[in-house]
Amino acid sequence: MSSNARKLFVCAITAALVACTREMTTAPSSEIEGRRVKPPLTGGFSSLSTTPLVVDSFTDVDGTAIVSHTANTGQSWTLPGGFTNMITIQGNTARLSSGSDHNNWRMAISSDVTDDRFDIWADYKRGSANVVGDYAQLEFLAGSGSNPPQDRVYVSLERQTASIVLVRLVRTAGFSVAQTVVLDSAMALATGGTIRIGATVSGLQVQVWREPAGGGTRTNEGSAITLTADYRDGNHKRVAFNFVGAEDAGAGSPSIDNFTVKPLPTLLLFDSFTGVDGTNIISHTAETGQGYSIPGGFTDKIKIQSNTARLTSGNDLANWRMAVTSNVADDQFDIWADYKRGSVDVLGDYGQLEFLAQSGANPPQDRVYVALTRESPTTVQVRLVRTKSFSIAQSVVLQSGFALSTGATIRIGATVSGLSVQAWSEPAGGGARTNIGSAVTLTADYRDGAHQRVAFNFIGAQPASSGSPSIDNFTVQQN
Repeated sequence: MSSNARKLFVCAITAALVACTREMTTAPSSEIEGRRVKPPLTGGFSSLSTTPLVVDSFTDVDGTAIVSHTANTGQSWTLPGGFTNMITIQGNTARLSSGSDHNNWRMAISSDVTDDRFDIWADYKRGSANVVGDYAQLEFLAGSGSNPPQDRVYVSLERQTASIVLVRLVRTAGFSVAQTVVLDSAMALATGGTIRIGATVSGLQVQVWREPAGGGTRTNEGSAITLTADYRDGNHKRVAFNFVGAEDAGAGSPSIDNFTVKPLPTLLLFDSFTGVDGTNIISHTAETGQGYSIPGGFTDKIKIQSNTARLTSGNDLANWRMAVTSNVADDQFDIWADYKRGSVDVLGDYGQLEFLAQSGANPPQDRVYVALTRESPTTVQVRLVRTKSFSIAQSVVLQSGFALSTGATIRIGATVSGLSVQAWSEPAGGGARTNIGSAVTLTADYRDGAHQRVAFNFIGAQPASSGSPSIDNFTVQQN
């Protein structure tokens, strides 16, 4: 073990303990629920930190016609057929007020928005009456020009009973239905109930999903659908929401709120470590094309095992750093990995998620990392550390007594924006995000183009076995 590595290790296990609270956030899962993440369908990756293309909370004077209302992001709306008063602002929502005319009332953004790599959603309140023809439609990839357009893609919510709706994905071409897929024939949505309905669009793939109104845990509706025509031609960038006037106008008429379109983050690095058991990490390639290196010339200390990167050095207390061999990012990104703590409670058990690392040497002189240091069989200490010229220049204890038992797995991550770093955790595989301590302001700026490497470090503290520490789903996304 080199003197530099030993120095970092000793500091890691002897730092002063300072208690710090964990702040809850309401970010939805950073992965698509219920499956192993695979690019390029990045709708599973959180787009919360990207700048919205459209947001409308419909905050306005009651009775304002939607065509006279302006979205928070500056866009205006149109209605078909020249009618100006069939959708109005009521209670800071866009409420249908046409009555039971069974017309399809389409409120459409009147300018181009996007045609690839985006999330779109709205909080939809179903009408209070259980009537035949009750129907709503979240629309995107729509052609510009006419209203309604000839070509478009939409998610429809179709009344089945007083308590359920059918969810369908439809693509039209030349005003005709060219593709239709039933995603859920019995989604729970009672009359008067509200739900967030959304879709993630990436290339030709569309994943429909739902959340509680206002946001929360995301649940996919069916599987991702591959469109059988490509509307990414610059002429299909419109978005809209449609109601059918199926019940008498009144306070119980259907409405929408929080209509939003957001671009997806750019996936810079993703590795699910899918490979043949026993493959050396330096012979493995991430899904996004990057390779890895290990310090000191050793080639067999981290290997693919059960589609994870598992430490196989065993009881040497060396710091084994698996580093991506090319530049990744130095600003405005999220980095995370699913870390499995070793199954044995031993002194020196330690893991480290590293970023803003200097290229060149392995390990580098300068880097920033989140360290998980063994405290007990059930807890670890979480610290944020910045090194300069191999010395620790900044060290902040984010939380002592952080729950992570031997053999347990957790998603550990960090959000980097300028000089601010916020460490966080999620359940392994993704879920509700919890901040670990407060955001830390770095006391040196590594955004110079020479600190764009990322890595993960293990300490070989227990004998090598199936219970050795490992990581999975190593990810960096540009926000």
